[in-house]
Amino acid sequence: MANLSETPPTQEAALSTLSTSANTSINVGTGIRTPTPPFLSQFIPPSLHAPIVGTVPTAHFNSVSSVPIYGTVPPAPPPTTFPTPSPYFKEIVTPTPTPRNSTDTKPPPYWLEFKDQKTNQTYYYNTETKVCVWDQPEDFRIQKARMQVEKLKQQTSVSKQKQQEEDHIRAVQAKKKFDSMEIAQRREAFTAFLKEHSISPEFRWQEALRHITKEGLDREPTWRFALKTVGEKKQLFAEYCTQSKSQSIIEKRRRVKRNREEFIELLHSIEFLILQLGSEGRDDFHSLTWNDFAQHEAIQYLHKDPRWEAIQEANEKRDLYEGYMLELTRKKQLERSQKRQELKQKIMQVLMDDTEAKQMFNGHRKRWNSEEKRQLFDIISKTIQIPKELKHLVFEWIDESYERLRDRILESKESERDEEKKLAREFRSWLLELFSAYKIARFDDWEAVDEKLVKIDRYKMFEVLSSRRKQRVHTKVIREERHRLRHEVAFVKSYLGNSPSKRNDGPGMNVEWDFKAFSDALTSRILTRASTRSVDESAEEAERKMELEALVLDQSKMCKEGQSVADSITFPAYVFEVFELLKLSAKKQLLKVDGSRRNGERRSGRRKDRSMNVCRARASSKRKHDKRRRSCSVQNECWSRRSRSKSARRRSRSRSVEPKKRSRKDMLSSEQEAAKAEEVIRQARAKLLFQKEETPVKTVLSDELEEGEVTD
Repeated sequence: MANLSETPPTQEAALSTLSTSANTSINVGTGIRTPTPPFLSQFIPPSLHAPIVGTVPTAHFNSVSSVPIYGTVPPAPPPTTFPTPSPYFKEIVTPTPTPRNSTDTKPPPYWLEFKDQKTNQTYYYNTETKVCVWDQPEDFRIQKARMQVEKLKQQTSVSKQKQQEEDHIRAVQAKKKFDSMEIAQRREAFTAFLKEHSISPEFRWQEALRHITKEGLDREPTWRFALKTVGEKKQLFAEYCTQSKSQSIIEKRRRVKRNREEFIELLHSIEFLILQLGSEGRDDFHSLTWNDFAQHEAIQYLHKDPRWEAIQEANEKRDLYEGYMLELTRKKQLERSQKRQELKQKIMQVLMDDTEAKQMFNGHRKRWNSEEKRQLFDIISKTIQIPKELKHLVFEWIDESYERLRDRILESKESERDEEKKLAREFRSWLLELFSAYKIARFDDWEAVDEKLVKIDRYKMFEVLSSRRKQRVHTKVIREERHRLRHEVAFVKSYLGNSPSKRNDGPGMNVEWDFKAFSDALTSRILTRASTRSVDESAEEAERKMELEALVLDQSKMCKEGQSVADSITFPAYVFEVFELLKLSAKKQLLKVDGSRRNGERRSGRRKDRSMNVCRARASSKRKHDKRRRSCSVQNECWSRRSRSKSARRRSRSRSVEPKKRSRKDMLSSEQEAAKAEEVIRQARAKLLFQKEETPVKTVLSDELEEGEVTD
């Protein structure tokens, strides 16, 4: 190593040495060659005699020119004293300047930015004046701003070129896209373009073109390629304007409607305040006028509400307010009526359930008297709080409660009657079941039937029915059975007509007979009278007689000698029923005859008017006599129910008697009348045939009458 006491060479010598070798540099005092950039001599001025202190740092870049710096430049001599620099220095690596085009006439940057490796401070070096400063010069800031502007210009030019290329590519793609679309889709895209960019429908075509050109929308692919001709664009623009205007009208109406609804909502939000203002100094609510409402102090804060300001016209606000007040008044009236109705229902329920009210109820009257009303009002006041304004209605409701109570009692009685009728129908069906099963005699009297029914457990469910009602049901069932067996009884009686009997009902029925004696008598009569026929009997009776006679004749042929024919015959069920019916009728007839003998002759059924037998003074005038007669007839109405008209015996024979009017029950249907006419014709034909057989006489009708024929 060289001696440290040697005088260090000057910077010119170092630079001359560096200039000799472009690729190497010699450290001062050591003689060691290090690689040096060839452009270092350009940035280090030859007049710089200060020694270079420092080590060779790592490569870094200038913040202004973005060129690499391989070393540090010694600082300019500061005004203050600096420590003595080391006589040794290392290679200073300066940044490589950016290559400049031959056409660029701009001067190179004057100031360079460097950083001291020891102190880590930045200092600035002027390449022309060879001045080093620690503070950032103003020229350096201007130089830096100019370089940034140049950089931005370069970037902008590059971006513009790139943007043009992208626009061209996008235009080509858009043209292909629109060429592949149908005309309807392209029209929709063009209309969407106009809506998207808010082209006013009030524009004319030329105005729209100027606006589109001014805004730069004419370069849009949709405007250029959606529609090919100007005529198509103009036509679609006219349609767009028409649709947009109609849509704007609709939107305006919707906006007006929305503003009105919001105004009504605003009034609803202050409903409590409106009710308070409308009830000032009054017991009930009354509607405020628009002027009183709008000028009231409590409403002034609403004038700043957006919902209030949305409606500009005062007349429109007034109309909306009046409609709202009308609705509010109806609502309050409905609430009051509902409250009255609820109170009425409560009062009615109290009166319907109160025992005292039921005790005071008298069905023969039409309303409560005044004393009863006061008592009922006291009862209601104890349970329900009645407002003062509704007290006058309570007495009306009390009068109405009388009718309701009467209706409820009638309904309860009606329901009881319905239940009783239903139970009576069940009792009737049960009796028919017992009769058909022969558990009870069909035509026994009610006392005997009741004794047998008591022994059956099912009879307990009919204890609700009164004994009189059950007896009526039993009597009705017997009457129906008699009506059902009327034809059977008629032709059975026809066989027993000439048999000896004592104390019987009609011909041939003995009270002391049992069914065996009855069947023997019936069988004997059938055998003796099998060949005879009655002219008046119907076809059904004749058929039944033939059936019964055939049964008896067949069994008599099969019967052995000395054996009773009746014992071997199984008669039809109706024969036994007829036997019971005839026996019951015979018993009643016997009791009737015995009772008439014991009581003597019957009394006359004729009743005399007692009022006519009373001796009265002679009336002073005919008018008083008629008045007295009417009063007597009203008093004695329960004594005599006979009409004042003359009886049938005293009525004149020459006077024609009006025929009895036929009711709906007596009127026959067309089918029944036709059947009746056929029966009359059949009987007439049978009589004619019987007369021919007995006494053959020439008659007008030589042939048999056919159905529907009429003689001349």
